[in-house]
Amino acid sequence: MTSPSIHVIRWVARSAGAAGRPWLLSTPTAWLRQTVPPDSSIEMGRNSKSPTQSKGRVAWFFKTRIAFRRTCVCALVLGACLSPRTVADEIEYGSTRVERIRIVDMEGASLAYRTPAGDYKFVTIGDIKHIRVDTVGSLRDFNEAEDRQLEGDFVRANVHYERAIRVATDFWVRLTRARWIRSCERAGRFDILATQFSTLLRDEEHGVRLAAQLLPATPVPPDSREVARALKSLEKARGPSSQSGHLLMELLEYALRSGERDAKSLAAARTIARAPFPLEIATRSVYRLKTAALRELLERDADFDVVSTVNAELANVADEVLPELLLIKAEAQLAKATNDEEAMRAGWSAMRVAIHFPADARTPEALLIAARVHERIDRNPTAIKLLRECVRHAGVDSKTKQRAQEMMSRLRASG
Repeated sequence: MTSPSIHVIRWVARSAGAAGRPWLLSTPTAWLRQTVPPDSSIEMGRNSKSPTQSKGRVAWFFKTRIAFRRTCVCALVLGACLSPRTVADEIEYGSTRVERIRIVDMEGASLAYRTPAGDYKFVTIGDIKHIRVDTVGSLRDFNEAEDRQLEGDFVRANVHYERAIRVATDFWVRLTRARWIRSCERAGRFDILATQFSTLLRDEEHGVRLAAQLLPATPVPPDSREVARALKSLEKARGPSSQSGHLLMELLEYALRSGERDAKSLAAARTIARAPFPLEIATRSVYRLKTAALRELLERDADFDVVSTVNAELANVADEVLPELLLIKAEAQLAKATNDEEAMRAGWSAMRVAIHFPADARTPEALLIAARVHERIDRNPTAIKLLRECVRHAGVDSKTKQRAQEMMSRLRASG
């Protein structure tokens, strides 16, 4: 197939020949020779007043000017077509887009890239919205999958991820698999998710920390055919040698069973709640599932001590997961409170989130719990103030906002 640049060169050559000036593509010396007017003013003298000579000089001036412009245009077009295209990658995460970079590696759950200035930076794989790879020619299907996922067409995205992983090499295999797992979750294909998740855990050197970022973040619908297939896939694939890998498999199983709320789900919740998680997998997605297990135990197992379990965890976890634990602790304290003093302890736990993590997405929920505490101890004006803060928070979701507004209306009506 002929390249577009060759077509442009031929067009320029034809344009120059059609104008009777094949010397447009010649050397500068040839161009200068062709631009000398036939009746040169140098030979005839500058004081010549012949009308014929004046008309010839004017015609030569405009003719040369047009030729010069055409030459400049042709040079610009040829330069644009023949100059090599800048090859670079692109990453979009959060509200940030970085362009003209080069993706160079994956370290655990972070993607490493080099900026145009030569600096090396990292972005967590769980925060990435979209990736564009131009520095590796074999990843066209990866780019197509990323575009489809950005458009919300996760079914077609899964098809292209499957194709891309067949030709990927080195760290691109882990990156493609990680993006495929996230797409499968959004498409509801938990059977494929379970298979790829267990495959990722086989790479115990690199896959464990990456898998800890890829656990399902949304509730898994119960009684789904894909969920049943996924559970069977986990049973066949069970048996990673590392403790972290085994715990991640337990977490995924609980995520798949949690929607059923049956005896198996309750047993899995007890296992998750009591398990100590190593620091390498102590991510927010891991503790999101752990707090879901604690919440189920709070609702379904009156004998389980949620507060003591959380207190044992608080001293050994990273700051990013503290809001999750403090909120479930506050809920447990409020549910078990028998007097105002015990209820106030729940309010203190919730306000620790609002004070120490004001920009966190869980802060509106913490303010809502604190408002419930003040309602319980008959401090409605303070509760209304907390509810206003909850509604105005930049990170409040629609569900929490609606609950806060309904509670505020009820408190105002009660006087």
